[in-house]
Amino acid sequence: MKSYVVELTDELSVIYEDIAKMNKKKVEDCLAIILERVIRTMINKSETENNIKQDK
Repeated sequence: MKSYVVELTDELSVIYEDIAKMNKKKVEDCLAIILERVIRTMINKSETENNIKQDK
């Protein structure tokens, strides 16, 4: 597994810290979960758009 250093704005870091507290997880774990969900959403959206274009 690889690791990366991520810099967040103060506002965004507060959001991630709040999410972590609500879920009783570390901020790093929440970052990984949210990033994975964002990527999956983008992939699904792209696949849906491609299917729509093929149907036309």
